Amino acid sequence: MKSNQTYDISFIIPAHNEAAKLETTVNSVLAQRNIHPQLIIIDGSSQPPLKDLFTHKSWNKQIFRLKTDRGASFARNQGLLKVKAPFVCFLDADDILEPSFGEQMIAFIKKSNSAALCLSKTLFDDDLQFINKFVFSLINYSRNLILRTLFLINKQKLPLSAFFAVSTSRLVFPTKLAQELKFNESANQCEDWELGIRTIKKAGIKIVPEKLLLFRFSSSSQTRKTRKKYGLKKYYQICKLIGKEKQNHPLIIGFKLYTKVLEKYYEIHP
Repeated sequence: MKSNQTYDISFIIPAHNEAAKLETTVNSVLAQRNIHPQLIIIDGSSQPPLKDLFTHKSWNKQIFRLKTDRGASFARNQGLLKVKAPFVCFLDADDILEPSFGEQMIAFIKKSNSAALCLSKTLFDDDLQFINKFVFSLINYSRNLILRTLFLINKQKLPLSAFFAVSTSRLVFPTKLAQELKFNESANQCEDWELGIRTIKKAGIKIVPEKLLLFRFSSSSQTRKTRKKYGLKKYYQICKLIGKEKQNHPLIIGFKLYTKVLEKYYEIHP
C-alpha cells in the first residue's frame, strides 16, 4: 500500500489484545479484488503493543496505537480521522471478508447513494459448545431471512423497525456520511444499532442480498462479554429511538420476544 495510492474503500479495525485472529482479518482486507483498500488498525493500548507483534508484516505501519483503551466506538472515530477513501467499513478484529466484498458494496452504494448492508455467514471457533453454535446459526439465519425478505418487499430498503438486523461489520458508508454521524462514544452496548437507526433516518440503508462476510463466533467474543456485563435492558432502550408509532410493529414485537428468550438462554449458558 503506497502512500500516494488512491484508495477505493477504507477498513477501520479497532483491536484491544486481539492479535490472535487479527492477521486473518487483515489478509482478507488485503485480498479484496479489483479495488484498492486502505487499512487502518487502531490499537486500543494492547499489551504487548500490536506493532511489536507484527514487526515482520508490511502492514505494520498501518497500526496506530492509542495511549489508553476508551472502547471500540472511540477507536472507530479515531480511525475516521485517517480515512482517505470515499467509502468506509468498520470491521471487528476477527471478521473475514469475501474477496468481492468491497467491489460489490461500492457498486451498490454508488447506485443508491446511501449506506449498504450485506448478509453474512457464520464461522465458529472450536471452543464453542454445540448449543451455542446452534443458537448463533439460528440467529444469523433469521437475520439473513429478514434481510432477504425486506429486499424483495421493501424496495431493497432497511426500515427502522428492522434496525436490529444491523451489525457494524456488514455496513459500508459513504465516508462523508460516516464522518457526520460518527459512533456514540458513550454507548457501552448496541452502538451499532444506535448508529444504524441514525443512518436510516439520515440517508437510509440499502440491503445487498449477498453473503459477503464471515461473522466469527467464539466463547470469548466481545458480544458475549458485553451481554454478560450489561444484560439486555439496553435492547429495550434502543427500541425507544425509533419512535412510539413503531413500537407495535410485528418486527419489533418479535425482536422483544427474541431478547427475552436470549436473556433466558444466557442465564443457562453464560
